[in-house]
Amino acid sequence: MTNGIIRLHGRQYKTVALRVHEFREKHPIEEGWGLVSKIIQCDEQYVLFRAAVIDPQGREVAIGFAEEKRTNRGINATSALEVCETSALGRAL
Repeated sequence: MTNGIIRLHGRQYKTVALRVHEFREKHPIEEGWGLVSKIIQCDEQYVLFRAAVIDPQGREVAIGFAEEKRTNRGINATSALEVCETSALGRAL
């Protein structure tokens, strides 16, 4: 089991799951903070997501985008949509 920190390209990297957990600890839903995502494009070739961090006043305080190309093999053969949304949320955070 991981502690939410992995080594990627020789550097320490917080997983998106850990970043969401840390965000929720500091900014609970009950206080009005939010994470929202929206599909911008989803077709046979590409998936594009936009994600945002929302403050208690409803303002977008951070935005992240991600794009994934669908493939015949690997994770993007079955889960390009999920991978793309996760990447956009990670970037927003």
